[in-house]
Amino acid sequence: MSIVSRIQSVTNAVRAKAHHLTDKGRMTLYRAPVPLPRKEFRDAGAVEITTYAEIGAIPAAALRLLLPGRGREAARAEIAGKLERGERWVCLTRGGEPACWLWAAPGASLPGWFVPLNARDIVIYSVFTRYQFRGLGLAPRVIDHAADTLTDEGCMVVCGIALWNEPSIRAFAKLGFEPFASIQLR
Repeated sequence: MSIVSRIQSVTNAVRAKAHHLTDKGRMTLYRAPVPLPRKEFRDAGAVEITTYAEIGAIPAAALRLLLPGRGREAARAEIAGKLERGERWVCLTRGGEPACWLWAAPGASLPGWFVPLNARDIVIYSVFTRYQFRGLGLAPRVIDHAADTLTDEGCMVVCGIALWNEPSIRAFAKLGFEPFASIQLR
C-alpha cells in the first residue's frame, strides 16, 4: 500500500469515527429488488465465494476471524445458533485467505424487524472486508452473490447502514440499493 493510500485510509478512519460519535444510533435502511442489476466488477484476481449453512463446513481459521478475542467454543456456539436459525455466512476468499464476508438472514427468521419482511426477503448485515483487502471492490461482489443465491426473483434484499459508514453506503449504492427509511436506535 502506498503512502498516499495509507494517509487516505487514516483520514477516512478519522472521519468515520467523527461521524460515528455525532450520528450514533442513527441508521438508514436500504433495499433493492432481486435480481440486482448486473454489475461489472473490477479485476481482483482469483476469488472464490462460498455460502456456509453448517458450522462444520467453515474452516477453523475463518471461525477465528469471525469473532476475534472470544473463546473458540463461544464463537462456535454463536455461529451455530445463527446458522440453525437459517442465517448464512457468505465468504469471499482471495488466494485461499478469507478476505470479505457478510451474514444474511431470511425474513422468516426476523419477525418484528424494523420493517415488515416477506419470508424469502433477506437482510444483509455485518459486511466486513479485512484491512489488507480493502479498496479492491470485494464487498459488492459478496453482496451480489448473496442476493443471487439466497433469495428469489421479486423478493427484496434489505440492509441497515449507520449514517457514518460511508464505505458501506458506497458498496450498496453500486449495486442499486436505495434508501427507504431512517431509524433511531435506542
